Amino acid sequence: MKFWKKLSVSLAVAALGISAVAPSVSAASVNSELKNKGELTIGLEGTYAPFSYRKDGKLTGFEVELGKAVAKKMA
Repeated sequence: MKFWKKLSVSLAVAALGISAVAPSVSAASVNSELKNKGELTIGLEGTYAPFSYRKDGKLTGFEVELGKAVAKKMA
């Protein structure tokens, strides 16, 4: 029983260690790719007001405004 407990704790620690290192490496490359491409793509359904909804056929709402603000800061 002690063996399995030690093994599971060791595997959990290893998984946390790997997950802590991996995102920091890929985040830098994704960020530079977004800046070089010059556009920000956000997927919205437009079905959940006030976050995103359609008004006169155009998406509007909090998520739309947040996306525009993030894109402006990235420029």
